[in-house]
Formats: sequence, structure tokens, C-alpha cells
Amino acid sequence: MTTRQPIRHYCGMHGMRNLALLPNGLRAKFVAAFACMSILPFLVCLYLVTTFVFPYVDSIWLTSSIILITMLISFCGFNIMEEIVSSIIALSRDARRLAAHSRARLEPPAARDEVAAIKESLSMLAEDVERKTLKMKQLETMDEKIGIFTERAIREILSEELKRASIFQRPCAIIIARFRSTPATDAILRDEAHSFSAVSSLAGLVKGFAAGIEKIGRMGPCGVCLILPECSRQQANELAAKIGGGAKTLNWGGLSAMADWHPEIVLTVASAPVDGLDPALLIQRCLSASLAET
Repeated sequence: MTTRQPIRHYCGMHGMRNLALLPNGLRAKFVAAFACMSILPFLVCLYLVTTFVFPYVDSIWLTSSIILITMLISFCGFNIMEEIVSSIIALSRDARRLAAHSRARLEPPAARDEVAAIKESLSMLAEDVERKTLKMKQLETMDEKIGIFTERAIREILSEELKRASIFQRPCAIIIARFRSTPATDAILRDEAHSFSAVSSLAGLVKGFAAGIEKIGRMGPCGVCLILPECSRQQANELAAKIGGGAKTLNWGGLSAMADWHPEIVLTVASAPVDGLDPALLIQRCLSASLAET
């Protein structure tokens, strides 16, 4: 494995003969900065010395000392800037390499200036991290195909809502919508494509009765859970009745053309604090009630 050689190996006391190894944009700035802080001051100093000092001094040692001090100051400045440029180049290479690995499908930064290349590379990395983070959250919490929360996520949301309801002494209710179990309905729902279509339609129905603060998620293989913050049991029962009425006229898409598709939706309600504050207990009450009605 090769190791990165410091710039001073090329541009130190051995001179600037290999300065061309630097990237183009930064090399031009490096040369300009070196000229401004060393060559030009040295020439000005040399002019002043030869014009105003040499004619009035008997010894050349004073003049030589002034010139040497000027050269020493310029050389120190050169070394300081060399360290800065070396760090910038190393950072630029690392940023380019990381950006290339992170987003291989994209072309590397087009900027010739290394500082601009760093900015572009870091911007690419930030966008990539943000995109991956967002995608990971969606994968963990959302059923992307249907557009509702996963069962795990909706259970966690219910837990947080029940904690809030307990702290602020506010009501909270849930409605679980499921298909009544019949031989014909169960046979159709065993098909993955039919099951997806049925749950999608059911979720769309429930969404239509959500005002905005409610949360909708999967519950079981073919069920949908609706969390109702700030909603009493009576209000939840009224909403469940409306959903049930909507289900009777719901267009089930391709399933409606099937002769055996005559689903009946069972809606059960649980509320806090009447039915407790444990999320698992509230969900179990709903599911048990659904099974008792089938």
C-alpha cells in the first residue's frame, strides 16, 4: 500500500521544480500566494536596499543581514502555507474517494479548485446520508405500497399517544377494521395479490374518515388500525359506524368482479382510560371482540 508523501517532499528546500504535481486550480493559487508573500516583497526590499541603504553604509554586513532576514521571513511564510495546502489536498482526496464510494452512479466533482471540490463532495455525502436515513425510516415505519404505518410502527405510536393521554388526562381511542371470516372471503384473502388489493381498499376507506391528526397502520394480516387522539369512546363509535356505512358501498376494484367476493367489515373500538392504558391490552380487546363477532 502506497503512502501519501507530504508536499514538502516536492516543494520544500529542494525548490519548486515539482510544483506541477499539485492540482491545477490549487497550484495556480499556491504560486500566486507564494509570489505575493515572498518574491514580490523580496524584490521590493532589494530595491529599497540598493537605492536607499547601499549609498549610505560603509559595511555590506548590515545590508546582507536585512536581506537574509527578509528571506527567512518569506521562507517561514512559505512553509506555513505549504502545511495548509497539504491538508487541503489530503482532505480533498479523501472527500472525493468517499463521495465516489457513496454515490458511484454520479460523476466525480467537476470543480478544478480543490476547495470547491471538497464542498461538492461533502454536499454529495450529506445528500446521500439524508436520502439513506429517510429511506431507512420509511422502511422501518411505513408500508410503502399501501401508504400507511406498519403494524410495529402503529403499536409504537399508540404507546406514545397513550402516554400523552395519561399525562394530560385526555381521551384516546382506536378503531380496528377487519374482514369478517367466512370460507369464501378467507379463500380469496389467502392469495397475496388479492389480500394486498383488499387491504389497500380498506385502508383507503379508513383514510377517507381521518381528519388529519389520526394515525393509520396495518394490524394483522388483513386489518387496519386507526388511532384517534383526543377522541372519546362515543366519538370513536360514531366514526366506526360511518366507516361501516362506507364499506357497504365501497368499490373494491378488481375484487368486485369476483363472484365470491362479498366482504363484511368488522369494526371494533377501544378507548383509554376506559379500557386501560396498555397499548397491547387495547389492541387485544379489539381483536378479541372482532373474533367474538365472526
